[in-house]
Amino acid sequence: KGNKGGEDWASSRNLTTQLKNASVVSRRFSAGSGLAQARVTLAVFLAIAGASLELSAIPFILPSAEIELCILPHEKNWLIMISLVGGSLGAVGWGALSERLGRRRCLVSCLAVNAVFAAIAAFMPTYGTFMMARFCSSLGSGGIVPTSYTYCGEIWWRARRGAALGALAAAAGAGGAAAAALAAAVLPQTGASTLIENKEHFSAWHRYLLLCTIPILASLVSLIWTQESPRYLLDVGREVDAMMVYQFRACGGSAVSAAGPDYRLGELALPGKRRPAALHHVRHSVKM
Repeated sequence: KGNKGGEDWASSRNLTTQLKNASVVSRRFSAGSGLAQARVTLAVFLAIAGASLELSAIPFILPSAEIELCILPHEKNWLIMISLVGGSLGAVGWGALSERLGRRRCLVSCLAVNAVFAAIAAFMPTYGTFMMARFCSSLGSGGIVPTSYTYCGEIWWRARRGAALGALAAAAGAGGAAAAALAAAVLPQTGASTLIENKEHFSAWHRYLLLCTIPILASLVSLIWTQESPRYLLDVGREVDAMMVYQFRACGGSAVSAAGPDYRLGELALPGKRRPAALHHVRHSVKM
């Protein structure tokens, strides 16, 4: 038993050393690869701005929506409350899923759910169906913020991480400002013009909601040119995939097969063992 405990301790220490070495490799490869991080930052900036834009858009559509959908006074508050409730549930659910699916994959899923149901909400003819579509849309937008911050924080090195996360915080304000500017350009500004506009089959506030999905769609497109967080890949034991991401960045986004000799993968460049199973230490304690 003593020998087994010593072997487990040595294995754990060896794994820690390997992960530290991988962190050193990460900093080395990140030194000249700001373009890859900038792409991720732009994508998550658009995602957070889009989520903020959709939430900020609700007060602007109320004067038109309450006439067309026959919304009662006590039902107005639920237009915002349903988005907050859905966003809270989505943040918890997608945050947990990002530990299993990966940061990038989870963010793409959040954006897709948000964009699809936000577009559906723009076509809903009744209050109940509109609320249901908004709730489903907010489930997707709720996961955007935690996933984006985690994704961006893991791909930037320490010296630039604070500035990158600060830019993401500014994205929420940018989304609110965009909602106001877009409302001034698209929505009617007076009560008389609102009544006239609502006589149309597809009135201005429906078009406004569709335009609010543009940042989300732009973020989805920009994620095509990004890779998974290498830190996440190392944490889940996918060391080869993490090294491939580092190699891709070091080559400036070119094909991995065209990499120089300094960045070719070899056995010595990769950690030797994977992380032990989550219950490994529990089983060992029971045996002891």
